[in-house]
Amino acid sequence: MDGDGGCRLQVCGPLYLCVHGDDRTSRVPVGQARVLLVHLVLTRDAPQARARLVGALWSGDPPAHAERDVTALLSRLRSVLGPDVLPPGGDVRLLLPAHAVVDREVAHAAIERAEHALAEGDWSAAWAAGRTAMAIARRGFLPGVDLPWVERERERLRDVLLRSYEAVGEAGLGLGGPEVPTARRLAAELIAEEPMRESGYRLAMRAAVAHGDEAEALTVYAGLRQRLADELGVDPGPQSRALFEEVLLRSAGDVRR
Repeated sequence: MDGDGGCRLQVCGPLYLCVHGDDRTSRVPVGQARVLLVHLVLTRDAPQARARLVGALWSGDPPAHAERDVTALLSRLRSVLGPDVLPPGGDVRLLLPAHAVVDREVAHAAIERAEHALAEGDWSAAWAAGRTAMAIARRGFLPGVDLPWVERERERLRDVLLRSYEAVGEAGLGLGGPEVPTARRLAAELIAEEPMRESGYRLAMRAAVAHGDEAEALTVYAGLRQRLADELGVDPGPQSRALFEEVLLRSAGDVRR
């Protein structure tokens, strides 16, 4: 994460906070203070009323002294961040520098770059960007915290992770050679994570063909067809069927030779 001007935040996985080139991670109180900090990072584009911050820290009915507790938490965070980053009074807004680097945003930008590079056939760029997104998304988000906005963020991060499996896998097939086994592994992970997502099976089929194993590709398709029939009562989609027919023709051609 170069070009951050000394302001970097990691909100996926273990918290990391660097402001003005100073690592302040250990100074951030644990518990709700860290949850509040992450929420402020994600919502920094707009000021937050204290009542809304109460809703971000408590699901259901908050305690009677919730706003007072929020004010205390903000004071503790302000002592770490400084009043230039977390100004006092009124609605609350985190004032990070425009060039601040937040890992969650890096992941979302990276998966977009990876998918664009795939569309352009730039396998190396797709591979690099996809792996960046994957590394961040795999870290998870606020483990052990059960709040609606946290669950929504986890779902967004999970989407980035699944898309990164697809992007890196496709890029690996495009690069070929030693990257094909990576594509096969990621296809298996994608299927395990999202067994109804046909793209994982298609990636597994193409990886098997690239490995010279058309029989395995046909077995993967048979597994997809059976799973969809059992779980949803439907057949594979047109992309999956077209790939199956392509592999079937290839396999028949190999037998004739």
